[in-house]
This record gives sequence, structure tokens and C-alpha cells, in this order.
Amino acid sequence: MLVDLPLNKVVVPGGDILTRTDGGHIGTPNLFFNPHLWSQAYEHQKQCGFVFTPRQHVGLVALAARIVFYESFEVTMDIQAERAAKVSDIVKNDWVEIAQKENLCNEKCAAALTTNRQSPLVTFNEMDSIKFPDEWLSLDPTIKQRFIGDLKNFLPSGLEASVHKAVLNTMGHLASLVQMLEKAGTFVTNETLLERDLQKSVRQHLESREVPVAEGSKMGGGETDLVLYENIVVENKVWNKTSDPFQNPTTVSWQARRYALSLCSNVAFVIVAYRPDNETSLLPLPERVRVLSLPDVSEERCEVRFVIPWGTGVPSSAKGP
Repeated sequence: MLVDLPLNKVVVPGGDILTRTDGGHIGTPNLFFNPHLWSQAYEHQKQCGFVFTPRQHVGLVALAARIVFYESFEVTMDIQAERAAKVSDIVKNDWVEIAQKENLCNEKCAAALTTNRQSPLVTFNEMDSIKFPDEWLSLDPTIKQRFIGDLKNFLPSGLEASVHKAVLNTMGHLASLVQMLEKAGTFVTNETLLERDLQKSVRQHLESREVPVAEGSKMGGGETDLVLYENIVVENKVWNKTSDPFQNPTTVSWQARRYALSLCSNVAFVIVAYRPDNETSLLPLPERVRVLSLPDVSEERCEVRFVIPWGTGVPSSAKGP
């Protein structure tokens, strides 16, 4: 197998375009744009490479390429791309099934390669992975299926592949944050809690897990709290006493939506630190996250909200309602 990535020497000189008028005059047309700049854009973007292999191996190389592209970048090529590469209809679905059985690709990859690949969006399905803490899964074995179902319900068209992956990863990282703060009792003795202190704890935890985090990014005429993976907004808010930290929608929901609009993202994350009214408002860990809809908006959009109690006092001070 040979891989050739040649330098792109294709140039389209804009001045070489000629037209003939109704009166028979030949000349350079008024194209209402700069042909030279358009030719430069073509030259810089229309880069292509070639893969050569004996004819009898073309199908296997095409299948291997699809697996590598999906598992490395979560990218599947559409039908037009396969036609351009002269490999349309050459890879059969049963080949992909065999590759999965032989552990050459995972279940999610096999599903992506055998479904309709006309859409560049990735929909949520039961094979998606959310890394909830093991303790959460033991308390609520259905938590993953429930959240995937909610995401699929609110975002039926799916998300661009990189955003889809970032959303799933962010849910796992923030779940681990909630777990860590509860075990450490980080905010239980606080009489007050400032948003900047909450945000500092969130950022430090994410950075400890090597999550790319940007703080205070300027966008949409404002300044976000945190942005993960360059396209996931995480807004942080501190509430005083409440019995319902999942009241929906709230001002923070609309704020998160505004920032998400700037990033062309249909999902926004919100972390609410709330002071429970009483012991019954102190939710079990698996119940401290929900996917919420945003009513009265035309687009497919949702909010993923994590809630963190604060000012609850140490366990020995607990009293019934």
C-alpha cells in the first residue's frame, strides 16, 4: 500500500477566464468578485492525497480507512466522498460486522459505518458512553439510559461529531466533580459561597483531569464563566435556600443559551450551588444532574444542570424536617 500526499500545484488563474458578449467581443468578465482571491482559496483548500493498493486489496484498505477515520476523529465520509475515491459500494455491511466481531472496531464505530451516512450529525443512542461514577451506577443502574434518552428526545437531529463527544465527556467530568465535592465536604460548613470560589473549584477539578478549559472568554457581547473543548459552555451560579434546584427555566438558563448561541452549540451546561431548605432537599448523588428543556424556543436545544449543595453543616448536625 502506498500513500502519496503531493504538494498542491493546481492553480486557477482568475485572469485566464474569458467570455464572449452578445456582440462578439471577447474579454475578461466582470465577475462581481476577485477571481485571484478565489483561485488562491481553491489552491489552499483543495488539497488531496492518494492511496494506492493492488486491486484485490482495495476493499480492505477502504474499510480500514473508514475505521481509522471514525475511531481517531469520529468522522464518516459521505457517499459523494466515496465516489470521488472510487470505493462506493465496495465495502459491505457484513464486512463491518465481521470487523467488530474480530475486535477491529468497536460497536459504536460499526453502527456509524453501517447506517445512513448522508448526515454529518451524530445522534445520541444507547451505545454512547457517559462515565458516571461507579457508585452512581450501583445506586441507579438506569441513569445512563435515562440521560441518553433525554438528550435524544431534546436533540433528535443530533450534534456535530466533535460536539457530541465533548458533551458526553463533559457529563462524565462534571459528575466526578459532584462526587469529589461531596466526599470532601468542600462547601458544607460555608456560611457564604461566592461564584468565583465555586468556579475556581470547578476549573481546578477539570484541569486536574486534563480537560481543556478557557475562563472568561469574550463572546456574544459578554464574558462566559468556562468554556470546555472550545465549544461547551459551563455557567456557574450560587443560590441561597431553595427546595428545588432544578426549577426551569431560570435566568441562568437563558444566559447559558446566549453564550451557546455564540459557539453554535445546542447544549449548555449549568452548575448550580444551592443551599437546601432542609435535609429532604439534600439530593442523593445520582439525582444531582438532569437534562432540562428550554421551552418557547424554536431550535433543538437543552441544558444539562448539575447541582451542588452548600452550607448544609457537617453530618453530625443533621436534623429532620
